[in-house]
Amino acid sequence: MTLSEWFGTDRPIVGIVHLDPLPRAPGATDELASVCEAAVRDADRLATGGVDGLMIENYGDVPSTPTTCRNTPSRR
Repeated sequence: MTLSEWFGTDRPIVGIVHLDPLPRAPGATDELASVCEAAVRDADRLATGGVDGLMIENYGDVPSTPTTCRNTPSRR
């Protein structure tokens, strides 16, 4: 399937919903329901703004270790 078939346009605009830190992650301050409400609100705003698709990321859940773990594939 091509991008134009998937999104209905040759040049899709994809909006990104940035999640707040999830419960029990470093820096988390909200309950899961609050995180979900904020994500849905952001997704609605992006859709209203005319994006063709959404991507969700949780960079708010930064690693809890200050260095790369030995089992991380990028460390060789």
